[in-house]
Formats: sequence, structure tokens, C-alpha cells
Amino acid sequence: MEQMPSEGVEVDVKPVGLDHTYFAVICAILVVLATIAFFLFRALRDKADTYLIVGLSDSGKTHIFGKIANRNLEPVTYTSFQENVLDLDVKGKHLKVVDFPGAERLRKHLVEKWLKKERSSLRGIAFVVDSSSFSKRSRDVAEFLYDVALESGKK
Repeated sequence: MEQMPSEGVEVDVKPVGLDHTYFAVICAILVVLATIAFFLFRALRDKADTYLIVGLSDSGKTHIFGKIANRNLEPVTYTSFQENVLDLDVKGKHLKVVDFPGAERLRKHLVEKWLKKERSSLRGIAFVVDSSSFSKRSRDVAEFLYDVALESGKK
């Protein structure tokens, strides 16, 4: 075989396939479209109108609930043994706020009712933590928060 001299020969090499810039732009557009679709889906679903207030016993849930119910009065707090429910109309939208008791024996009911059966009606969950007793009860707070997050994420 005869070899050709490599002097003076120009070879133009172009990469085969898609340019990385086009790929990045396409990915960015897909992410933006998916985000818009996600937020439109959440905005259009009218069924989710309930906000759930949960936390350990004596964490201040009923106090927050009382402030939402009547902003002008100082709410009387007490240990709840049943749900407190408040129906609100805010800017023409119907909302329901539920103060769920923090007693450990009622947590099964929380999971069964709100985090399983009524999950589709939940728009948000507020987990209340009392910072003054957190150091003493941090393990209980962590366990309860984990359970709520785990069960609310299931479909």
C-alpha cells in the first residue's frame, strides 16, 4: 500500500449527531412546559379545598386555628379531642381549615381519614412545632412529621 503525504492536506471533521446547545434548549423548553402544565393542573382542580393543621399535643394548633377563625379575639386554647373545622370564603373561594388533635391515640384516625380517604381534598398541611419544647420532644416531632410526610405522599 502506498501512503500519502500528510503535509498540506486539510481535513474538516464535524461531529456526528445533535449539537449540545440544541439539546440543552430542547430540555429547557420541555422543563418549562412541564412546569406550566403542573401548575395549571393544580390551579384547575377545584376539589382540593382543605388545609390541615397537625402537630404534637400542646404545640399550638388550636391557638392558630382560633386566630384564623376570629382575628380580633384572643383564642382560648385547650387540649382537643376531636377535629375543629372552619369553613371560610376567601376571595370567592370556599376553603376548609381542620385543626386535628395531636393526641397519639388519634394519629391512626388522621392517617385513615385525611391522609388516605380524604387525601384528594387536601390542598395543604401545616405541621406545627412548639419551639420551646422541641429539644425535649424532638424525637416525637421527627417521627410524627415523618409519618405525615410519608403518608401524605402516597397515592
